[in-house]
Amino acid sequence: MARAAVRTGTTALASGGRRLVLWCPDWPVRAAVWDAGEGSPLRLSEPIGLVAKGEIHACSAAARGLGVRRGLRVREAQSRCPELLTLTHDPGADERLFASLLPDLEEVVAGVEVVRPGTATLVVDGPARFHGGEVPVGALLCERLVGRGVDDVRAGVADTVFAAEQVARVTGAQDCAALPGEQTADFLAPLPVTALGEPDLADLWRRLGLRTLGDLALLDEADVRARFGEHGVRCHRTARGLEDATFLPRRPPATHEESAHFEHALRRAEQVVTGAGAAAQRLVDSLEREHLVCTAVWVEVVTDSGRTLQRRWAHPRFFHAAALLDRLAWTLDAEAPGAPVSEVRLVPDETADVTAVADGLWSDPAGEQVRQAASRIQSALGHDAVGRPEPVGGRGPAERQRLVPWGVAAPRVDDAPWPGHLPAPAPASVYTAPAPAELLDRGGHLVGVTERGAVSASPATVRATPGGPARPVQGWAGPWPADERWWAPDGRRTARLQVVDVTGQAWLLLHADGQWWTEARYD
Repeated sequence: MARAAVRTGTTALASGGRRLVLWCPDWPVRAAVWDAGEGSPLRLSEPIGLVAKGEIHACSAAARGLGVRRGLRVREAQSRCPELLTLTHDPGADERLFASLLPDLEEVVAGVEVVRPGTATLVVDGPARFHGGEVPVGALLCERLVGRGVDDVRAGVADTVFAAEQVARVTGAQDCAALPGEQTADFLAPLPVTALGEPDLADLWRRLGLRTLGDLALLDEADVRARFGEHGVRCHRTARGLEDATFLPRRPPATHEESAHFEHALRRAEQVVTGAGAAAQRLVDSLEREHLVCTAVWVEVVTDSGRTLQRRWAHPRFFHAAALLDRLAWTLDAEAPGAPVSEVRLVPDETADVTAVADGLWSDPAGEQVRQAASRIQSALGHDAVGRPEPVGGRGPAERQRLVPWGVAAPRVDDAPWPGHLPAPAPASVYTAPAPAELLDRGGHLVGVTERGAVSASPATVRATPGGPARPVQGWAGPWPADERWWAPDGRRTARLQVVDVTGQAWLLLHADGQWWTEARYD
């Protein structure tokens, strides 16, 4: 049906700019080796596995050759490869070390965007005209990274970022290949649906008989939307060679830096903050002249003994002068300098165009008033005085949010699979401390959870609150077992069960350490 239509859509997209993707295989492992330092015995040639949440997040080529795969439990990976060296995965090192390579690429081309650590993309049309073609640009960028010690880097060029990355993955080390636009659909068609990086959808598609991207691309978009929602539609368009994701070119950090030197070293924090006021205002003004704002800054405090305190602060919107001074005060509160302060430096780490953070035409005056009031309270009472809830990863409902200090960038939401997590909808009322509960079968015996994660008997009555009535169970769902932190001394096996009593009240029960607890209520 749709191969001709797919080619038409792909060719139309190509007018928006061809994409080049640079891909460094096993980047997390390489970053871990680099971060360990030259004196470390770690070598990329050894079987190395990086562990996150009890599973192998990434592994070296030597480890894969011995049967280790991403997603394996650590015990299974070690049983396959007893000599496997396991390290804790550090996402911060992945990002930091890959970011250190970008200036070398930006000496050749502009507008580099990081897809994720180890993978970068750019629109290649302009550089290709300057350097004589798409493949020469890719080869030149690979050569740059090789010069920085990345001995395995591959480049692919195609109409979309996804297609270009797939081309890079089948290209040889330190090489570049380009895929003509009219061949995009045929190139993507035989790839497995797992290539989209959506394991849950891929498992469902395989059970429905859709094993390749070509099978998925042949479906009608309206049918995909009705069955799989907008997320499924985005995957469907990717399989057809269309691009929904918007990538913004990376702007290198501005070289602006302002400092305040004190002729006589200051001992009191209030004096230091007041003395740095002019420097903070100069920084904001200099960025404003270039239509920029600062979204992350390093605050450095130098004492007359030569010691330097430094801390990085991020802002959910952007810093103005007063906010910079607040961060300076909080830096001094967090760690005492130990000696009089002779200098303060404010170094922008991330900047953004002012249009990216400007208020809309119909901005919310109440929201601005809230921001101002929260900032004033925080300035008076301290960094942790005002907080806001932000969603985070987790299994239980009480784990899915964290209180973040006002004015600090929201934490990254961990989209890990979280085996044992509850399906939607979420409960409306979550108890601060779970209350003891009873769940009995028809014989009046306590219902338990077996080693296989199933209930020992069908629930018949539930007492959801201490001293509350025991009511017959009208319906129940679950359990959802979870082996939480099994590698740590405080690890435990838990299971969650949804129960509805005869009055229609629904409860979320938690089974842990042989006891049932009421964790939340569905209103």
